[in-house]
Amino acid sequence: MREETHDGTIASRYSFAKAFSWDTGTNVGTIERHEKRINTCAARCERPFRVVTGSEDLSVNWYEGPPFKFKNKITQHSRFVNCVRFAPNGSTFASCGSDKKVFIYDGKAGTPLGEMVGHDGGVYALSFSPDSTRLLTASADRSCRLWDVATQALLTYVSLACSLAMHCYHELQLTTHANDNHTPTARSSCPRRSRTSSSVACGRARTFSVLASMV
Repeated sequence: MREETHDGTIASRYSFAKAFSWDTGTNVGTIERHEKRINTCAARCERPFRVVTGSEDLSVNWYEGPPFKFKNKITQHSRFVNCVRFAPNGSTFASCGSDKKVFIYDGKAGTPLGEMVGHDGGVYALSFSPDSTRLLTASADRSCRLWDVATQALLTYVSLACSLAMHCYHELQLTTHANDNHTPTARSSCPRRSRTSSSVACGRARTFSVLASMV
């Protein structure tokens, strides 16, 4: 289903995903307005609650709730958006894409704050440090880079030469689960192209899970 927006453009109304309350399973919103497959999603798990998604339509969508509703389409990227993550303290979130770019945004308003420049290949995964001050990114240029979130400056980097990592880089996932101490755990894998569930756990705070159809 499609509809014409107030500025005359055509927007998709097809629901690619649903948001659910983790503890009750209650439907708390619809994740819509993407034209192509959703690759990644993340939730801000303290008030004001937010959800962001990244898609093969080159956009990052911003939702506010609950119930979560579409508020804004962010078009900083020029190729697929591969990963979005909120900082543990919710103050910022980041996105990375196949265009070699990494962007930082305000965690409450969704406005762009800056760009981290330095990768020579598509960027496929990212994760914040437990104190939310640093960001780690992984790229097809065979490097992992550590950035200062406040200044977007490069702190250090590690070059990788693992053939297995390069075999899987195009579908690299970095899933961060924050426990009561906000300690992240990173997991790299080559996911199946099928229906997948991405959730963000935030200790004792209210949590949400977004189920995205990957077909």
